[in-house]
Amino acid sequence: MTLTAYIDGLEAIPDEQQLFVEYARLDGQLPDARSWDELKGYLTEIGVDNDMILSARHTWHAFHAERTRPKRNVWRSSILAARRGNRRE
Repeated sequence: MTLTAYIDGLEAIPDEQQLFVEYARLDGQLPDARSWDELKGYLTEIGVDNDMILSARHTWHAFHAERTRPKRNVWRSSILAARRGNRRE
């Protein structure tokens, strides 16, 4: 998952992320940063204020947590459920 895909996919935006997410959705130049330093460098370069950087930092932490969260093995869960007689539909 990329940063822009994460931002585009957000439906409910937490308050601390709202300022950056709304800006990012309008910014056609936002890079798909691979690190917080890269994103912060871009934001500093274009001259955003500290509130925007703080909001971006909250967004980055949430994105990073989502990106590194272990994915549930749906196939394995289905096999185990079938063995117990609880077929998943």
